[in-house]
Amino acid sequence: IDDYLIQKYKDIPPNQLQIAVTKVWGFRGEIVKVHDSKSDLIDSLLASSAAFPFASIVKRNGSWYIDGGWTDFQPIVDEDTITVSPFYFSDCDIKPSRYVPIWWAFAPPPSKDTIDWLYNLGYHDCMNYINSRGIPPSPRCVHSPSPILTARDAHEYDEPRKISMHRFLGYDLKNMTNQYVAFVMDLALLVLFLLVWKPLAMLFIYAELFTRTTYLSILFLCSIIIQIGKRMIVKTSTTSSTLLVEEIKQMDKLWSQLLDCLSCLVSLSLFLRWFSGRPSSAALRKHDRLAKSSILYRVFRHII
Repeated sequence: IDDYLIQKYKDIPPNQLQIAVTKVWGFRGEIVKVHDSKSDLIDSLLASSAAFPFASIVKRNGSWYIDGGWTDFQPIVDEDTITVSPFYFSDCDIKPSRYVPIWWAFAPPPSKDTIDWLYNLGYHDCMNYINSRGIPPSPRCVHSPSPILTARDAHEYDEPRKISMHRFLGYDLKNMTNQYVAFVMDLALLVLFLLVWKPLAMLFIYAELFTRTTYLSILFLCSIIIQIGKRMIVKTSTTSSTLLVEEIKQMDKLWSQLLDCLSCLVSLSLFLRWFSGRPSSAALRKHDRLAKSSILYRVFRHII
């Protein structure tokens, strides 16, 4: 922090840099929007990074604080907020496009090549999002991207939907055991995948979509009934008309979500994944709708 960040510190205007922290007393989330000094900024950054119990508690302005993720895992400032997550199954704007084991957050892979691949993957996923949205480069950016990042070398983890214990765990079992043990474990994983994991994953995805469709249908029908009752009771006025417009917008949003769920339920490409055997290398035609409608699809999409 002292070497790279604080040297660039200036008087930051309020709301320009917002840092999420959690106050230990009362376990209450806070958003730090004003930074009165360099030391205050340092304390806020350290508090936001204090992933207790893996990191120590930080004292700031006379109170003890820990990571803001404990109370607000994904802070959103406004509708233009770009969300970022290290978890491939999240619904954030920028997330890994390849399967990344969750436990790497606590036990990173020992291979330097894998660490480099992970950093490069994050850079390219970020750039893909920026380019897809047509976001222009910042006028304050004076350095060109590092050649190490732009030249993404091939890595074995780049092969999508590869079934191996090495790929699943994220550690090279051949180095940890021997090639015969690794082969047996890969074979066992393949059998477990074909007979248990994939059928269960598909079953859970369909169950979630059906439950969500039923819930949204009931919610939409109740909204229609409420709207009919209001129109019969309440006389039209400026205030009621404004409220009516907002409620109609909410109903349109519900209807759109319901159509997405129904579309996913009757998706032929999703249904055929029951019979595809190994994970398919082709993306589903309704991938975007499925990712938006089903949490379990985001979790299991790399194995179906």
